[in-house]
Amino acid sequence: MKVMLKECNVPNGVFQNVNFMTPNIRAYYKLKKGYAELSEGVGMHAEPIFGVTVRSYLGERFNPDPSNLYFSRKTALDAITELS
Repeated sequence: MKVMLKECNVPNGVFQNVNFMTPNIRAYYKLKKGYAELSEGVGMHAEPIFGVTVRSYLGERFNPDPSNLYFSRKTALDAITELS
């Protein structure tokens, strides 16, 4: 069964300035156990990079933390889909 990503509004108090390399927020997604933030930035060689930050509904990190950096928007969205 293919999961369709559904964007949501900014979850209050969950994400707070955690994106140094990818400061441009593109979307938030509601997951089974929390939220994912998709952000974009520029890498060390001027290439586009995409960050996926994952937090619980209360803003806590998971252990292990599935947050990661990707070199394509599609790969980042695929990672979010896997968490949905």
